[in-house]
Amino acid sequence: MDSSPSILASQPPSLSSSLCHQFMDTQLLLGLAHLSPSPLQWNAISNGVISRPFGLVELFFYKMSTIHHGRTDIFYRLPFKCSTPGILQKLPIAWAKLHQRHPSLSFNIVDNQFTLDLNTLSTDPVSLLTHSSTSLVYHTDYNHDVVTWMREHLWNGDRKYLSDTQLARLFVFHNPKSNQVDIVLAIAHCISDGTSVVALMNEFLELLTSDEVARVSARVDVPNLSNYNTFKPQVHVESNDSLSFLHADRQDILAALPMAAESGYPPLPATVTPPSVPRLRWYWAIRRVVSQVRSEALNRLTTLEFIGENAPQTQKELEPSWGALTDWKQETLSAQQTAVVMAYSRACGVKIGSLLFAASTIAISNLNHKHADKSFGGDTCIVGFPFSLRPYLSPRRERSTPSVISGTADVSPMSVQLGFGGIQLPSTPCYADSPTFKNRFAYRAQSARRQFDKLLSSPTLLQDGHLMALSRASNFSKGDDGWKSIKQDQSQEKKRGKGTAINASMIGAMDRVIKREYSSVNGAVSLDSSRTAYIGVRCRQHELLLETFTLNGQLTITLGHDKVMWNDECVREYLQEFRRILEALAM
Repeated sequence: MDSSPSILASQPPSLSSSLCHQFMDTQLLLGLAHLSPSPLQWNAISNGVISRPFGLVELFFYKMSTIHHGRTDIFYRLPFKCSTPGILQKLPIAWAKLHQRHPSLSFNIVDNQFTLDLNTLSTDPVSLLTHSSTSLVYHTDYNHDVVTWMREHLWNGDRKYLSDTQLARLFVFHNPKSNQVDIVLAIAHCISDGTSVVALMNEFLELLTSDEVARVSARVDVPNLSNYNTFKPQVHVESNDSLSFLHADRQDILAALPMAAESGYPPLPATVTPPSVPRLRWYWAIRRVVSQVRSEALNRLTTLEFIGENAPQTQKELEPSWGALTDWKQETLSAQQTAVVMAYSRACGVKIGSLLFAASTIAISNLNHKHADKSFGGDTCIVGFPFSLRPYLSPRRERSTPSVISGTADVSPMSVQLGFGGIQLPSTPCYADSPTFKNRFAYRAQSARRQFDKLLSSPTLLQDGHLMALSRASNFSKGDDGWKSIKQDQSQEKKRGKGTAINASMIGAMDRVIKREYSSVNGAVSLDSSRTAYIGVRCRQHELLLETFTLNGQLTITLGHDKVMWNDECVREYLQEFRRILEALAM
């Protein structure tokens, strides 16, 4: 290793620094209060290889993906038109540079730790190109439906494209006859989230069409779908001088390394004077009691569930060897309809996310009323959601790291920085043809906004989220579904805590990140508005996950679901009701 300053800890943490501590573990409490170094630091192993333990959420997503055949793996597909195939010859160059800027693309996983061989990213450009191109699959003359391929190979079946030694893979499908290009990114959730994946795709396209990449005189033979696991990329260099763009200083790679979310927590709790260990124990004990009281109050409610489960016998017949039978279905509004929905959101004084949460619960309530016993009425409809922790974490350069960070590179945002929450909205139906529909809709959207504001402005947001994850860590560290709280009644029979009617991940305005066209001296790629984008995950068993985003000025509502549990008819009915509710706003 270099002797220059870095973010590396001098020695690796002891085995007791595993995140699956007992609740009152002294080292854990001191670390959260910034009274001792975080155990989640990068450590030098040997010969340029470094490692870091998982954070809690990273551990969860890793366990889900490896024990349960790729569950939670992220996919992101964008359809393009390509002006000339010449620009696609630069794919390996742009992909290689992206690996240097975002080292997590090159991570391996060994013994529940991330590892990285710095030599693969900083030794020489040819080695870098060979390394990065093993995860690039370029298939030309492809004239089949790419979404069908994703359904069969990314969403379902064995997890063959990602592994502990390959956490990200880029697929590029090119149809020369139509000039259509599909770019599909498959990436493990333990190193990424929706926010970072969209940003990564934009950065890749910016690099692909940059002057710097255009000047690199090298050609790389890369794998295709038939030989992706065996083909070794071949690099052909026309001019060594042109490869200077792919040179990187090791310190820049180190400076770009992402940290676990816990490493960015401000001191918990925030106090003027350092608290003693007994005071820390009292503080966290009180926070845990508060959390348990809230959970008990929630469990006394009767809640709506998503209507349309398959019969138990049907579920048994459909269940595949890999667990969930994932599918994703979409509804896309026109640009005009989208503009009306946005205007209505502004008129209500809410962000579009709050409005869409309200629409989702109304759709679920309406379908419950339509199909269930008309006398049935749950107390509430609960929607769970992930949210980005980035606004609440300390910037890397302000963290209490063991040494000064040197280097000119920016810290990579390519990481999973998520918290999880939920809101409750009325469970009564609200039909679009009702004369009071818009007023009731506005009330629910405003209620959603108030709950978001209350949750995200809480002074104990990070504490409460950490407690929730820690309480489930013993489950998901063994591969169980850690999001489902297990309780025991007096007879010791296991019961699951209250679940959500649906989980929703609002990606938001992709338009602000993804351009409609990326141009270079070698040609241009432009978004193909005749085909839709897809973003989501490989579903967990019995999962329903709503994703919404805007692209090309159009709002897309997409629902991922386990077809073992939920049939196509009920999913289409939900999406159509969702659309009907939004279209009614234009009337």
